Amino acid sequence: MPYRLSDFLSTMTEKGGSDLYLTAGHAPALRVENDMVSLGDAALSKSDVMALITSMLAPAQIKTFEET
Repeated sequence: MPYRLSDFLSTMTEKGGSDLYLTAGHAPALRVENDMVSLGDAALSKSDVMALITSMLAPAQIKTFEET
């Protein structure tokens, strides 16, 4: 299932979240008033997380990210 960063950020705004957690092997989550709120049960794969991260980076930034 393709995920879109904009959808997660919209949900974060709607719920009043302060942090978005995207971790391979875990469902996406938000921090809302010092509580962790899961955004479903489906765990993100490593490729899901990489796709989300690289969707907001310029090609040069992706290259730097992959090298470090």
